[in-house]
Amino acid sequence: MVTSCTSPPPSSPQGSPAPVFVVEPEPIYYVVKGRPVTLTCRASPAIQISVKCDGQWISPTQQVNEDIVDPTSGVRYLQTSVDISKDQVDDRFGDEDYQCECHAWNNVPGLKPLLTRSRSTTIHVACEYLIIQNNSHGGQPPKFVVCHCHQPSQRIW
Repeated sequence: MVTSCTSPPPSSPQGSPAPVFVVEPEPIYYVVKGRPVTLTCRASPAIQISVKCDGQWISPTQQVNEDIVDPTSGVRYLQTSVDISKDQVDDRFGDEDYQCECHAWNNVPGLKPLLTRSRSTTIHVACEYLIIQNNSHGGQPPKFVVCHCHQPSQRIW
């Protein structure tokens, strides 16, 4: 699910509108049963939308970009979607949550590009299993299974 809003783009000090997100990520996503989550952002006016997760830019080859024109208003939107997998969330460094955000640019000729960031989202793996083996005993080592689960706020099928 994505959140959308319809507000007119604010003008920059140079008089050209800065990008405004009309669709941005939900605050929290859960990777369930190994299925990736899809982050979607839509902004206008924008010439480029990029996704940054855990301080690293997601490769443009992993993003699906679409130009969308509202048939009623004629307003052009740029939309970007990217799938985030369990492996990407698990491969993070440190104890911090895996966070992503979208960045939209609108270029004004002769001036510095205008940048707007979407709200940040946190992605959790719904249930993580860790098997710890203790080799200090002779013969068969005891196995311990530790499960860290995050409860999704809504039922996910």
